[in-house]
Amino acid sequence: MAGLHLGIVMGLGIAAVRSMLALSEHAALRWPCRQIAAVAGLVLGCGYVLLTGAHLPAQRSLVMAAVATLAILTGRRVVSLRSLALAAGVLLLLEPEEMLELPMQMSVAAVMALVAGFEACATPLRLLREGEHAWQRTAGRIGHLSLASILAGVACLPVGMAHFADVGAWFVLANLIAVPLAAFWIMPCGMVALLLMPFGLEALALVPMGWGNAVVIWLAHHVAAWPGAHVGVPQMPAWGLALFFLGLCWLCLWTRPAWRLWGVAPIALAMMTP
Repeated sequence: MAGLHLGIVMGLGIAAVRSMLALSEHAALRWPCRQIAAVAGLVLGCGYVLLTGAHLPAQRSLVMAAVATLAILTGRRVVSLRSLALAAGVLLLLEPEEMLELPMQMSVAAVMALVAGFEACATPLRLLREGEHAWQRTAGRIGHLSLASILAGVACLPVGMAHFADVGAWFVLANLIAVPLAAFWIMPCGMVALLLMPFGLEALALVPMGWGNAVVIWLAHHVAAWPGAHVGVPQMPAWGLALFFLGLCWLCLWTRPAWRLWGVAPIALAMMTP
């Protein structure tokens, strides 16, 4: 979720700065508005990471955001596995012991699956989003959210098996509701509250933000009570988790389908190690 929250904060900041620059004809015609907005979004993202304690997933997300901003400034591709590799490499150089910790493993697994999965499904998703009928565009948006939840959730399942000996079955449905709530309600209210704090008016935004948090907490409690929400499994050994990451890297890094599918074999063996 750290990457999602940072993306929401930076996205709102970029949109606000570009909108303000577009109000000026001189700036819109002569200034590099996209690049200026990207740098402003990165500065806002740095402030958000510091404000929330600079925990490891947020640091990883910030490094990837910095690489994405550099890509915008230089006209290169914004989202790629190279940025993930660079972010993970920097963090491991600074804190190599984090390789064995849950936040690092879940972050890397989820982002790797998201980038590779959306690259593989880019064409059908684009056709749906650009469809002539409203139902196609709606299906494209729902499919986008569903695919993100499935990719990140499935990639993190073996990590949860290794650390918690537990598997959850309803994460896709829960995320379909919780993620839009965070993107369109909770995080914007939090940013507005931050802007209102110098004037002592933060309650105007914090109260609605609390309503959104209450909905997410209510959802979490109800989903956790459903049958199959928590299934205990034997704990995956460390070498099984390493085998899973080997297969995940193979599956995500290869672009040829015939070669890529060989990564399924070590993943399947890793899932049987418990």
